[in-house]
Amino acid sequence: MSDIQTKKVLLIDDDIDVLDFIIERFQSENDGKNIAIVAVDTAAKALAAMKTTHFDAIVTDLYMPDMNGKEFVAKVRQSGSEIPILMLTAYLANTENDDVIATGVDVLLEKPGHINKIVRATAILASSGKRPNWNDEP
Repeated sequence: MSDIQTKKVLLIDDDIDVLDFIIERFQSENDGKNIAIVAVDTAAKALAAMKTTHFDAIVTDLYMPDMNGKEFVAKVRQSGSEIPILMLTAYLANTENDDVIATGVDVLLEKPGHINKIVRATAILASSGKRPNWNDEP
């Protein structure tokens, strides 16, 4: 019996194909072990899920139609939560990175190009609550 506890990650993206792709990569990278993904397609659904479920990390899209990622993170932080948050955007070059980080985001990455980093960073955030050290990258 393993004493490694399964970590729960809340994944939010309005693009169902992106949700499926990230979930598939998590399953292949981690053999489906130690990380359970709960995926929703709106920030409102994510906030509702957080009322009933404890999550160890959040991965959220920046641009969503119901509430953008910055507004979502602000609501999470205003609730007093210190849960680690990784934000994804397809438009990293157009994003005011400092603005996004100032909302309380721990890691900002481009999707889908950095899918391996997304998977690794999420696993690190969920298990340790610490930002990944990219200097250790092979």
